[in-house]
Amino acid sequence: MNKKSDFKRFCETMWIMAKYDVLPWMIGAGIVAAVTLGVIDSKKKGTWSQETDLSTIFQKQR
Repeated sequence: MNKKSDFKRFCETMWIMAKYDVLPWMIGAGIVAAVTLGVIDSKKKGTWSQETDLSTIFQKQR
């Protein structure tokens, strides 16, 4: 019989938990941090304005 050790089973369980439970949250937090830092940086440079016309943004994307 090829029985797995408790340590190996523990490591496999922890890897599955990290991959499916923790990793998506870490990626989401990274994206939020990147967007936040980008907005803060653009405000410091003065390229951000509240009066940005959204219609021009959507027209440029087409």
